[in-house]
Amino acid sequence: MRGRPVGSKIRERIALILSHVGVAHGYQIFKLYKKYFGLVEPKSIYYNLHKGVDLGEFVVCGVRTVSGTFSWGGSVRRVYYTLGPFAKISNEHILIREEYTPPRIPESEYKRLLSIAADKTIVEEWYRKYLKGV
Repeated sequence: MRGRPVGSKIRERIALILSHVGVAHGYQIFKLYKKYFGLVEPKSIYYNLHKGVDLGEFVVCGVRTVSGTFSWGGSVRRVYYTLGPFAKISNEHILIREEYTPPRIPESEYKRLLSIAADKTIVEEWYRKYLKGV
């Protein structure tokens, strides 16, 4: 085989994080990555998220625009990711202990997400824990 092999340690670790939290936006993933695996550039996280979407390792499950007072302006676009059908989970073991509140999504979006997610039990658990009755 010639050329660079497909695969990335960063992408595997992102998949590991998503397997623990279910759904998160890029900056949340960056903060968790930095906390559990050490320094990484935000650009590397975002690159690997986009590459993972292209490869089917991650799925975009929602995009939200949030208003606020940010250093760059009055709003931010948050793209939420979850594991896709071709996700490769790292064999590293971490225990994520976070005060993490996942985004609330409508039931129709949950059903779409469930149909394309790699690990349906993670999505079902996440839905029961955080979204049931919304």
